[in-house]
Amino acid sequence: MDYNLKKLVVSMWEHRNNKDFERKSLESSYRGLSVKASIGMTGNIAKIPWISYCAEGQETQKGIYPVLLFYGTPEFLERNKNHTTIKKIVLAYGVSATKTPDILWGAEVEDKKTIGDSFIDWGYETSDNGIKKYNSSYVYKTYDWTDSIDFDNIQKDVDQIIDVYKKILSGSTVDSLMNNQNMKKSTEQLIDKNVGILNFQKIKPSQIIYYGAPGTGKSYTIKKKEKAGLRCIRTTFHPDCDYATFVGCYKPHFDQGLNKLTYEFVEQSFLVAYVKAWQNPQQEIALVIEEINRGNCAQIFGDLFQLLDRDEDGWSTYPIKADTDICNCLSHLAITGYSETMKARYGSDKEGYNYLSLPPNMSLLATMNTSDQSLFPIDSAFKRRWDWKYIKIKEGKDENGNKLDWKVDVKMDEEGTLLPWWDFIRKINEIIASMTSSADKQLGYFFCCAKDGVIDEETFVSKVIFYLWNDVFKDYGFEDASLFRYTTKNEDGRDMEKDLTFPDFYDEEGEKVDTERLTDFVKKVMSWKKTNAEQD
Repeated sequence: MDYNLKKLVVSMWEHRNNKDFERKSLESSYRGLSVKASIGMTGNIAKIPWISYCAEGQETQKGIYPVLLFYGTPEFLERNKNHTTIKKIVLAYGVSATKTPDILWGAEVEDKKTIGDSFIDWGYETSDNGIKKYNSSYVYKTYDWTDSIDFDNIQKDVDQIIDVYKKILSGSTVDSLMNNQNMKKSTEQLIDKNVGILNFQKIKPSQIIYYGAPGTGKSYTIKKKEKAGLRCIRTTFHPDCDYATFVGCYKPHFDQGLNKLTYEFVEQSFLVAYVKAWQNPQQEIALVIEEINRGNCAQIFGDLFQLLDRDEDGWSTYPIKADTDICNCLSHLAITGYSETMKARYGSDKEGYNYLSLPPNMSLLATMNTSDQSLFPIDSAFKRRWDWKYIKIKEGKDENGNKLDWKVDVKMDEEGTLLPWWDFIRKINEIIASMTSSADKQLGYFFCCAKDGVIDEETFVSKVIFYLWNDVFKDYGFEDASLFRYTTKNEDGRDMEKDLTFPDFYDEEGEKVDTERLTDFVKKVMSWKKTNAEQD
């Protein structure tokens, strides 16, 4: 077809309903450059439709080229996790996302932002790696994508960048050639320009399960690492988790252009972290699994279990064959240097995107409440592939290492002295240890959180007392009458003793905490002592 930018864009959108559409049907030429347009293949709309202008010897798979990228299809907007509407056309100094170009853009792109950096300026960040496929290209100009878009003005800008493009390819400017060499040197920090092998940061990846009583700060321990610069992708295991929800699966997706329901492969937490690690070889990426024992690890990890064996250099000892869906996903993403690196590390039969291996910059961190370990027992083969870090119950500290002095809104004397939270924790844990002969059910300092340094009555009863009644005392008995009895008045006004139940901590209407009953119980807890038999 003859080249005309506006007609080309219109033609692209006409083809979005054509199931037999192939990209070559929209090829044309302009100013000696090959013009290719893509809105998808065989009826599947691309996440980012594009129009590229390639000189002889340059391709979108390996090369540099001016490119127009169309951000704002309904499919793109639905992937916007922040629900920020972005409808932009980006004219960019295109850089191949598949293989390292032999020639790079010159001095003309100095101090210009990449598309990836520009997402931040637009107030948008996405974990969708398909959208981030073109993030290494440099922004020349952006245009708001509206019904009144001025394609003639865009065409003038395209001509300007084409002029720059031709000068760089002809090597006619010293600045371009010098900057091209500098950019190559910068690229070599990540990729060997001769063989395309990725240079990963030399770190020892972590595979740690942080375990301990609830409220000890296991998640916070990981959060501190994240604040120190660790890049984390989080997920939480639960009984309904399986391999598909952990790795990736096909999910229904309503195609507004075709007005019908289709299916597409969606990467889940493991694959998101895995791809991010391969795309950022100089940065440590951690997959964080909260509550790892609340899911069936054998079922969820499946054959990924094999990847947990790591060599001294951090790589998985045994790569595994990727299933067809994952293989197609990786092939579509076309991670720079993936195939060459797998071939160099494991042999020529591992070239391509057919195998998975954890790179040395990918860590796995998990948390586990010891009180929940009976949900899904973790087998010994799985356990031995992790390092285990016990998080002890200890007094809470703030981010600066200063001890917290939280109080519970329970008055312990006539002066109105509030109950120190740490004193209560130590005493109740002593009682729990006596009852259960274990630390599994004990409370950590951060079991519940204070507001302005005070844990109010309602929070204390609904979280702490409820936990004690339903997860500790119910399972291990209420034999200690000194704790679980209280005195009240009968109908005749005489004192009588009753068994203390959880509803007794609320008034008759069940709306407010019975302060007297709560205070009486807390004082009994704080004065509790082991019996002689227990001491023996």
